[in-house]
Amino acid sequence: MRILVYGFKHAGKTSIGKLLAKKLNMPFIDLDAELEKTYNKGKKKKLTFREIYKKEGATYFRRLERKLYKQLVKKSHFILAGVPVHTGVDISACDHRIFLDVPPQILLSRISKTGIPAFLKAHDLVDSFSKEYNARLPEYLRVFTMRIQNTQGKKRVVQEIRKKLQRPQLCVPIRAKNQEELIKQLNTLTDEVDYVELWLDRFEPDYEELLRHKKHPFIVVCKPKKEKGLFTGTQQERIKRLNKASHIATYVDADTATAKKLTPATNCGIISSYHNFTKTPSYSKLQTIVKNARGIPKVATYATSEQDNITLMRLLDGKQKIITAMGAKGKTSRILAPLFGGMLMFAPLKKQHATAPGQLTVREMRKLYEGIV
Repeated sequence: MRILVYGFKHAGKTSIGKLLAKKLNMPFIDLDAELEKTYNKGKKKKLTFREIYKKEGATYFRRLERKLYKQLVKKSHFILAGVPVHTGVDISACDHRIFLDVPPQILLSRISKTGIPAFLKAHDLVDSFSKEYNARLPEYLRVFTMRIQNTQGKKRVVQEIRKKLQRPQLCVPIRAKNQEELIKQLNTLTDEVDYVELWLDRFEPDYEELLRHKKHPFIVVCKPKKEKGLFTGTQQERIKRLNKASHIATYVDADTATAKKLTPATNCGIISSYHNFTKTPSYSKLQTIVKNARGIPKVATYATSEQDNITLMRLLDGKQKIITAMGAKGKTSRILAPLFGGMLMFAPLKKQHATAPGQLTVREMRKLYEGIV
């Protein structure tokens, strides 16, 4: 498992990362420390990463950061801090991207007390901080898989992260008619939710406003009528909408054929979906579909028997997949798939907001898991 902890300067990345690594028994890597080690190798005078930045300049510093990150991310098990997410570095290889969110006034206070970084102006600290924070925030909001408020003690923050990492992940579908309704539904989401599936087939939203209200990672979809959606435009228009929406999303989800034609934003992953609304095909056919999928495979089929749940569950092999059976007889896979390696399960806040037959609500799923996990 690869975990990235990121945020603005003095958001607590290193302290939280170290404690989380200790609790999860995982190695912790600080990119700034790795940069110092690499730069200072063979040199008599050892420089801190701040001194390296001042001496060599931003271009050299960022180039070295990216080079080291590419080497480190090849490892399969770590907690990493210090990656400059705001520069557009590709962090898609990280399974969990945890944004440590701290109010700007607290960040500014910490910076004033502990030392001003090279990318801010000491003679105009408030203004330069404000500009830098506002420039970075959209990218921070765009790429996270978990957003954590780091305004409590680090033990409580790490406890919250562990709880969210270890529980079954639930995704709430939102199929709003307009922007106002969409924002209203986003603001009603509770801490029981892990992901949000945004259906964009009815209208194209104001993406900047959505980003400001983003508290959970977005999975964006835009489905035509044949996929139980309401999009009536052309295939080219649908692809264009999905590509545009990818700039605020953690994942973009499309059918297997469309997924191969997408060009999403950096760090927006792709989910290739296969849906069968009448039956569950053979295991060998499903294996082929999964094998040929671009990005994360998603298989959603209709269960006509309890055996279909077993067929689908066999697809779970430790790699990221979304597996679910629709219909009353698919309840078993909906409950168990996230416990046996499934990436997540879809669950509406209310029954009337279900987007597929057989979906249980978030509260129903959490109550079931309380008795199992």
